[in-house]
Amino acid sequence: MGDIRKLTDDHEFDRLTDILAHAYPFMGLVPADKRPGYAESLRKRHREFDEYNLYGYFRDGELLGGMGLFDYEMNFFGETVLPAGGVGLVAVDALHKKQRIAYDLLQFYLRHYQTKGASMALLYPFRPDFYKKMGFGIGTKMNRYEVPPTALPKGKSKDRVVFLNAEKHSQALRDCYDRFARARHGMMLKTNDEASRLFPPGSQLVRVGVQNGEQLEGYMIYHYQQVDESNFILNSVVVRELVYETPEALSELLTFLRSQSDQFHRVIFVTQDEELHHLLENPLNGSNRMLVPVYHETNSQGVGIMYRILNVADTLKKLHGHNFGGQTCEFNLIVHDSFLNEHTYCHIVLQDGKLSVPFFELNPDRCGIGWNPGAWPMPTVGLSIEDFSSLLMGSATMKSLYRYGSVHSTNVPKSLIDVLHRAFLVEEKPLCMSNF
Repeated sequence: MGDIRKLTDDHEFDRLTDILAHAYPFMGLVPADKRPGYAESLRKRHREFDEYNLYGYFRDGELLGGMGLFDYEMNFFGETVLPAGGVGLVAVDALHKKQRIAYDLLQFYLRHYQTKGASMALLYPFRPDFYKKMGFGIGTKMNRYEVPPTALPKGKSKDRVVFLNAEKHSQALRDCYDRFARARHGMMLKTNDEASRLFPPGSQLVRVGVQNGEQLEGYMIYHYQQVDESNFILNSVVVRELVYETPEALSELLTFLRSQSDQFHRVIFVTQDEELHHLLENPLNGSNRMLVPVYHETNSQGVGIMYRILNVADTLKKLHGHNFGGQTCEFNLIVHDSFLNEHTYCHIVLQDGKLSVPFFELNPDRCGIGWNPGAWPMPTVGLSIEDFSSLLMGSATMKSLYRYGSVHSTNVPKSLIDVLHRAFLVEEKPLCMSNF
């Protein structure tokens, strides 16, 4: 294994930019003259913001790979904010692929945030199967709806909708986002690094908000997308971010979009809201495709954000204020982690929805018990770290995992599976609007 450490010298940021140019061609860095400006932006963020850090993988003094680590505060169940860590820009020099450099970087990333006491690791995968093998569970899907503006409900007014700008609205936009984030499961509070880039110079993104005095009750970030190269006046609106605190604020934003029907072909929503079709007068996306027997296509979906619990017992203990469905039961939980080659045994007690962990042990096989649920007479449930992460976050359910054969159980009656299903159900699936 090489040496993994924070970048320090100026030339290291230049070298990382060279690696990123070939790892992520969409960034437009293949032409060498495009790289100095990007390298300088990396240096600036790395040095100005404590929550943003770039690490490199060095072998014999040469930088062969790198990644960015992002410190976050994450909302669990709309009740508890706990530290979390994101990873992005994972890249390996094209001449040194298949040398386990990415493997070592991810191992370092997970141990780094375990040491810092973070509860959750999260990332956007370039290949979900690759990261699932590393213990990351799939989160809430992203949906893409494409509807004509006239499919949006027409509200009573759009009088409070204003265009936002950096001089007047930076703090109000951040405050609105953070209030929304503190109320929604899975959301992460805006970091100072992110806040500094709410209105980046030269951006093609448009921002409108619902003004209420000095505050914003909601806002929307969108861009224009040309529909056909041969028709420069035919465009659609792509809504990248939609935040609202009240139904009235949502109504005004949608009424504003509907009023643009003379100019725009379609409104495209990129959202984790799985129930948006109930809002639309006509949710069909115009493809005219139909699923058997008679189901009209409304949207496309994709998996993206993935979660990984970093310390099972510690995270469960920190959620002592959460009510796990009002359920009462007692069982053993074993969470197996093949990537870090460890597993956690927890004795869990649920009393009227309040969870406690009277006893836990990391790697109980060292005590002669081994990865064998049958070693305990009490009902014992075993899950992989990736499945338990999805279960705790609420993007998967106990009954589904049990039906799929992903739950290893001993002395577990069907009635206990039902209890655990209710215990781990969430009111809303997790949302994530942070890009890293």
